[in-house]
Amino acid sequence: MSALFDVRVINKDEKKSTVDLHLTIINPDQKTFYNTKSFALLLLIDPFLGSGSKNPALFKEVPLDDILNFNLDIIKKKESKVIKKVELHDVKNFPLPDLSSYTDDQVRAFWSDKKKLPRAELTITVKDPAFIVHLKKGQSWESGAFNVI
Repeated sequence: MSALFDVRVINKDEKKSTVDLHLTIINPDQKTFYNTKSFALLLLIDPFLGSGSKNPALFKEVPLDDILNFNLDIIKKKESKVIKKVELHDVKNFPLPDLSSYTDDQVRAFWSDKKKLPRAELTITVKDPAFIVHLKKGQSWESGAFNVI
């Protein structure tokens, strides 16, 4: 799966069961930000892929085998059992400019300059703070998360 977003944990409050993520669109194929429960759940799952880290509470709700096999039916079915609320805010550099008149070099230059790329913050509230214990402030990763329909 191609990376669509650069993700960084900017704040985590286990008492409020929230995590704030900074998202940057890094792939020209990604046309928007999402504020859906399925997208949020995929973002929470991302740090497990290839890391060997564990979260027994989250794995109890969404089994690791289903995560590794990209069982989207389970993700859609379980999203409301894990995610309480998703809020998108502080959107910048969005929508994307019309790049159709740009040369290939100009397009590459645009996507190489992170200051120009679309970015936003996403606040995820989970139903149990145990679902976010694996996340640490400052942690970052690239994500192929998307909205499961």
